[in-house]
Amino acid sequence: MTSTEMIGQVSTNHSSASPTKKTSAQEPLTSPNYLLDFENFKVSEKGMQLVAWIKVQFERCKSDRLNVQRQWDINLEMYNGRQWLEVIGTGADRKLVTPPAPRHRVRATVNLIRPLIRTEIARQTSQQPTAFVVPASSNETAIFAAQGGETVWRSIVERKDFQTKVMNDVAFWNSVTGNGFIKEVWNASMVDPANQAKNEDPFAPPDQQYVPVAGDVDLGSVRPYNMFFPDLSAKDIEDQPYTFEAYMKPVEWIRKFFKGMITGDITPNNGVRDEIEPRLFRTNGNNSATPSSVLVIECYIKPGGCEYFPEGGMVTLVGNELAQVAQEYPFTHGEFPYAHVRHIPTGKFYGDSVLVDINPLQREYNGTRSHIIESKRLMAKPQLLVPKGSMQTRKYTSEPGALVEYLPGLGKPEPLQLQQLPAYVLNELPLIKGDMDDISGQHAPSRGMAPGQGVTAATAIAFLQEKDDNIMTPTYDSIEAAIQKTARHTLIDVQERWDIPRIVRVTSMDGAFDAVELKGAQISTDIKIESGSSLPQSRPARQAFLMELFQSGAITSPMLLDLLDMGGIQKLTEQIRIDMNQARRENLRLKQLTPEDIMMYNQQKVMEAQQGTQEQAPDGAPLYVPDATGNFDPATFPPMVEVHDYDNHDVHIKTHNNYRKSGEFETLDDAIKQEFDKHIRLHQAHLQMQMQQQMMMGMPPDAGGGQPPGQDPGNPGADPSAQGEPGMPAEGGM
Repeated sequence: MTSTEMIGQVSTNHSSASPTKKTSAQEPLTSPNYLLDFENFKVSEKGMQLVAWIKVQFERCKSDRLNVQRQWDINLEMYNGRQWLEVIGTGADRKLVTPPAPRHRVRATVNLIRPLIRTEIARQTSQQPTAFVVPASSNETAIFAAQGGETVWRSIVERKDFQTKVMNDVAFWNSVTGNGFIKEVWNASMVDPANQAKNEDPFAPPDQQYVPVAGDVDLGSVRPYNMFFPDLSAKDIEDQPYTFEAYMKPVEWIRKFFKGMITGDITPNNGVRDEIEPRLFRTNGNNSATPSSVLVIECYIKPGGCEYFPEGGMVTLVGNELAQVAQEYPFTHGEFPYAHVRHIPTGKFYGDSVLVDINPLQREYNGTRSHIIESKRLMAKPQLLVPKGSMQTRKYTSEPGALVEYLPGLGKPEPLQLQQLPAYVLNELPLIKGDMDDISGQHAPSRGMAPGQGVTAATAIAFLQEKDDNIMTPTYDSIEAAIQKTARHTLIDVQERWDIPRIVRVTSMDGAFDAVELKGAQISTDIKIESGSSLPQSRPARQAFLMELFQSGAITSPMLLDLLDMGGIQKLTEQIRIDMNQARRENLRLKQLTPEDIMMYNQQKVMEAQQGTQEQAPDGAPLYVPDATGNFDPATFPPMVEVHDYDNHDVHIKTHNNYRKSGEFETLDDAIKQEFDKHIRLHQAHLQMQMQQQMMMGMPPDAGGGQPPGQDPGNPGADPSAQGEPGMPAEGGM
């Protein structure tokens, strides 16, 4: 779904809101909720004045942005290989045309801009920024709410495919035009099959225990061509008094999604399309294949931004008719629903693209290549000096071996002697290419290649890549700030609108799967993006660095295979990680226990002991017996999650302990923590027994280096459960 489809579709939802409650602008803004008599207001003098004000301000914004948009057009044309354009005219009449090529002249186009932009996009999207939510306080409830916020955002990023569907498009427009926009709104009518809640029907079959629920956040990118702003000197989008988002939609689409909101005739106006769409997307006057479309303007007004809306508001204008009017600002966060990504800072609102400086070099490169090709053709097929009247020139061809007849006495035809191209002309091409690399900051390490000349050390490659990345620091900062703003808006919408528990499915950072039930009131919204987490990482540098760690003994071969980002080793890694994944599944089962489950289990074990049916130890003695007062200690009961003889107990102990070091474990109930403790102690007992058996058989112990399981040789009194294992990744989570 494109950004304009998202915007129009969510404008016609069917839920309602009270006039005093601030809501998302994507809920219906019908007359009973926002204006006492909306239909009469539309045709009133004040309503007509509002329409006129929107049109006047929109036209002014278009006029102010004209020069910026022309540069965007040039950049798009150059990116798509139309690189022999010329600018004709001035002001609003200025056009981009490709004049016809002179006869016998070469127009070679070697598009170096396309791979340059593709690399720019890769640099901006290769790393997904790391997000974390700051707890409001140090108590367990606040910590749990912060973890809930992180889980919700990570789940939405995966479910919406945010990195691929949104950020790739934002990065493209940011690279080509220097500007990208992310939009987040609440869509009350959207139904995502993966967005589910518990079925309220107690008799529902097991496969319908969870059902899709209406209402979801909608994330998308908006082309800079569709965004209009009144103050181009303001550096921050939040400093704008109001924003316009304009887009064209077919008449039938308008009738469907604005049904009941548009009462007048819908008059198409395809001519406006050329003013708000990229030049490459335009019809150039031929509208026969374009559906009859209508201009839709969506306007968000900050408090004080317009005399008609002292408290702020939102207006949707379809053609010449008002479709939605909100009399107060529709978002509780008080910000525009857009996040602005800027590439090269200019000191003004709009950023610049690197193509502003690259385009002249690309034209010069094409001109030089064309000159070389022309010279090559002349050298291969030289011109002839022919005495006038000595031959019939119309019969002359370039056929190999052809006979050329001429009249003796007038002189015979001879090839025209040509001068070879000077060396500085041939040397111009690598110089231009080097200038383009310097301007864009894209040398070999930035493109994921070793710089050559024997440079293979990880530190050297990383240093060279860092030098290239320094020029992109403002861009990465802008991306992280935009994603942080979008994530905060998303969590605020979730907090306000998830009034029933929803199933949040998420993949943790260590690859484990989890599903939890959360309500909006259970999450915190103070989300932050880790500074520098969007910086790209060179694969050769990363692999070389890991190899250096492996050769120095800092990591083991299993860790090396797990961390290397290479194809063909996934299956091998899965085999090595099979024990760790099994332990993570046990972590999931343990943390999903409830105090009620544990209480019922303990009561069952007490009943078994009283009936004499409790489990027996290997020597035939009961596993758990009452104390002197006749009571049972639950710590002596077997763990609820079973431990098997075939488990790799050493790996299980370390994986469980890694999770016990996480912040999530700290928020669990004490009864659940005790179950973890019992489960790990049983693993330790099995491991101790195995090591003793190996020692009795004269075999060296497999784990612990001859020490008791998990014990540090330098600290014999240390808690075995708190020790890590050299060679095992210290991964938290399951």
